[in-house]
Amino acid sequence: MICNNQSLIVRELFEAHGYAHKVAAKNYLLHEAQQDWQMSFLHRVGLKPHHDFLDIGCGWLRLGVALLPYLEEGRYHGIDNTQMNLDMGRAFLERLQIKQQPILLCDPAFAFEQF
Repeated sequence: MICNNQSLIVRELFEAHGYAHKVAAKNYLLHEAQQDWQMSFLHRVGLKPHHDFLDIGCGWLRLGVALLPYLEEGRYHGIDNTQMNLDMGRAFLERLQIKQQPILLCDPAFAFEQF
């Protein structure tokens, strides 16, 4: 299996945040396939750039890095229960040089109505 640049960044971020190599490897190997499946599904059900998107359990923004360039500015909202995941997601966006900024919230209760 040949890994793309995003997948290698995922592995580096997971390892830099203290995850064991086994966990990092699982995430970087599955990253592209899961992201492709999610984007394909969202396009099939009619997601358009002007729609708002709430990513509940957004984690390290695997889907976010694909959606942010597609959606209009300010349309992507993510919530996760772990600040470290959100920090990894912000680092992921920075490494990929994605300029659009997500609206993120860390809340263990997933009180997404705060958006």
